[in-house]
Amino acid sequence: MILKMKIPLIVLTVSLLSVLLFYVVAGFFMPSNVSSRAKGDRFIAIKGSRIRYSSNDQPGQTLIMLHGFGGDHTVWARLSSKVGRARIYSLDLLGFGLSEARDVRFDLTTQSEYVVGFMDWLSIGRAVLVGASMGASIALRMAAHFPARVSGVIAFAPSGIKGAMRHGWPGHILYRPNMINSIFRFVLGTRVFKIIFPRSLALQALDSTAAYNESFANSLPSITQPVLLIWSRGDRRVPFSTNVRYRELIPQAEFLEAPESAGHSAYRNPTQDITDAIRRFIEGAQENDKDK
Repeated sequence: MILKMKIPLIVLTVSLLSVLLFYVVAGFFMPSNVSSRAKGDRFIAIKGSRIRYSSNDQPGQTLIMLHGFGGDHTVWARLSSKVGRARIYSLDLLGFGLSEARDVRFDLTTQSEYVVGFMDWLSIGRAVLVGASMGASIALRMAAHFPARVSGVIAFAPSGIKGAMRHGWPGHILYRPNMINSIFRFVLGTRVFKIIFPRSLALQALDSTAAYNESFANSLPSITQPVLLIWSRGDRRVPFSTNVRYRELIPQAEFLEAPESAGHSAYRNPTQDITDAIRRFIEGAQENDKDK
């Protein structure tokens, strides 16, 4: 009888300790948002969430720049100044930077829909999408699923193919489309966790990497727009060899090798080769749009 009475207490204790362990791992060992206000910040509401963006308000081919995981619109500052004549919009993706993190999923599908909503709000019909890592994966997904809105994609080391990303602890266990990811997502998707760790990007990490699955890869052959892939042999997050798989799935993609020293961030300090290739790509996209 005493044992039967203790069983619920034991189960409750184990459950509480498990939740506490999840909170500690997520709160102290998973990424956090470190963004702050920047000059030229603008805000709009998309589907009830406030989204931060910036624009150079220049004439020319429209570019929309999508940062990688943990970044914000400011990571594009140097590249934006070197691409030539273009109207550039850089935004903080949903749940990143100073864009709000509502009670939604942060997977590639949701992020794509919010970017389309951003385009609708600003009356942007078509644009060249420039993305890095996660942002490049979102851009490629948009090209596959919203082809009428995408003139072309410039992708710096897209991360969306299953198993391509390399993570340290605990990411190598959690950042995969599996049951452990789902369990952590369920436990951390509570208001209590968000109150204790308001700047945590744990949910964003779990949702985005859970979307790095076969359906993403299967959608890539449907892309008909021009694509420019840019990769560095020094990339330790999405290894250089991954480019081969993307080029098999998107046969028309152009490829440019970035310096080994660029690692996973070739867009931050672009070489002349990179900026020249991007300028040519933008000019080509602009001509293609005129023919449509």
